Amino acid sequence: MNFGRNIFGPDSTIEDYLDNAHTKGIIRTIMIPTGTHELKLPDGTIEKSCIWSKDYGKIAFRRILLDENKNILEEQVNPTNPYSLMNTFCYNKLRELNVEHDKIMFYFCPKLHPTLDEESEISKYLTLKEVVAFKIQGISSYTTLKDVPAWLIDLLKTSDIPLMIHTDYRVKKRGDGLDRIIRNNKASQWAK
Repeated sequence: MNFGRNIFGPDSTIEDYLDNAHTKGIIRTIMIPTGTHELKLPDGTIEKSCIWSKDYGKIAFRRILLDENKNILEEQVNPTNPYSLMNTFCYNKLRELNVEHDKIMFYFCPKLHPTLDEESEISKYLTLKEVVAFKIQGISSYTTLKDVPAWLIDLLKTSDIPLMIHTDYRVKKRGDGLDRIIRNNKASQWAK
């Protein structure tokens, strides 16, 4: 299940998921933070991360902090560990759900950014029993298999934890700026 508020929609709430999961007889699920998240922090600040855009022909990633009135407090370009707060939020919610609900066991799949995450950020999840995979969302992170560093593959192989890759497909080009990244995120390329 995706979990969280998504800047580009749709939002994925735990209430909706639980209502549907119970009626479908689901007893185990993997929680994955939503693609491009918007997270309200405990102090009321809103984090939007990792939003990509083309700046002078190069891809730039932004982490934006907003106040409660949506005024920009801070903007970082190419931030280190852009999913850290969202992964932590989801993991804490998952632990809470596993205590509260005895009908569904929640496992975790932190999302990672191949070019912005540090090894220490990924490593901190390797010993947690609920972590069953890591996810790369190629479209929302504007990355392809060529962006995955060798240290990440070695780390996951050593830990025997798989990668879940979110790919996409289009029959026809739309000219909306996503054509290139979708073309370079084909499932067949990742599988090879």
